[in-house]
Amino acid sequence: MNKALSRGCNLPQITAFINHREKIVYRKCNQNLQKRRKQPAMGTLFSLNC
Repeated sequence: MNKALSRGCNLPQITAFINHREKIVYRKCNQNLQKRRKQPAMGTLFSLNC
């Protein structure tokens, strides 16, 4: 996961496209996780955007 993120920093356009798709996926995952715990999980990584 971290390798993909750091490699993506060199390819902003591709990263932006992937991040857009991942945000949608992780937003759904986070909504499910937040029902169980109070804090968001993976989605925060993508909001940092390198």
